[in-house]
Amino acid sequence: MQICLLGPLEVRADSGTPVEVGGAQALVSRLRRAAPGLPVEARPGGYRLETAAEAVRVTLDA
Repeated sequence: MQICLLGPLEVRADSGTPVEVGGAQALVSRLRRAAPGLPVEARPGGYRLETAAEAVRVTLDA
């Protein structure tokens, strides 16, 4: 799964297919439905996606 956070929130399935998400609580709720088991937790001031560092790939699009 690919989650893009800078700029508009964008979520893609492993296949590259966009996952529609649409305000913060509603977005997280939709994300949890689209990706059951995704480790998203509520924190003071927002949400946190908890995952191992090696599972994260950062790319910069020009």
